[in-house]
Amino acid sequence: GYTMSERKVGETVEEYFEEAKGRVIVATFASNIHRIQQVYDAAVRHRRKVCFQGRSMINISNLAKELGYLQVDPKHLVELEELKNLKDNRVCVITTGSQGEPRSGLSRMASDSHKLTIKKGDMVIISASAIPGNEKSVSHVINQLFQRGVTVIYQSMADIHTSGHAKQEELKLILTLTKPKYFIPVHGEYRHLVHHVMLAEGQGVQPKDIF
Repeated sequence: GYTMSERKVGETVEEYFEEAKGRVIVATFASNIHRIQQVYDAAVRHRRKVCFQGRSMINISNLAKELGYLQVDPKHLVELEELKNLKDNRVCVITTGSQGEPRSGLSRMASDSHKLTIKKGDMVIISASAIPGNEKSVSHVINQLFQRGVTVIYQSMADIHTSGHAKQEELKLILTLTKPKYFIPVHGEYRHLVHHVMLAEGQGVQPKDIF
């Protein structure tokens, strides 16, 4: 099939911001600048201040702002220490930790070892899917969040994340447009490479020209 559009994720994020009564905490990949932009835009539309948390989230967002890839107005940004002066329904935190990394922002919030103490009434949106091998860590963080009485939104519940990877119809389109003489599948586990080879053969690439 086709990979779901980022636009659909933006619509889902908007719906949850409309529903949220307390603070909204969104965990996503720090490298996904477009996703961060969508969350920031939704927060501003709902009159929420935005606070970046997690070392990589702070570093990458600062760099993206400098380079012009992330469009934010400083008046809508706050530091962690300023959150206590805001009503809960005026707060949005964008953090690292979507993969359950032990020292990430969300993991430390879930284990109550972060300066930001999460509480009942907060909504945590995990806008990412578990990378193969990280499922146990992600599940552990989700369980910890539920134990704290937090509303948790994750991928199996809603269209809150879409892959950055192409699906088969999109890969076929690339092969059709480029008409490669030679084909070298890269990225993924060995089984993915084999499936990609089969796809290329189906699009007319000769087996002797596939490496």
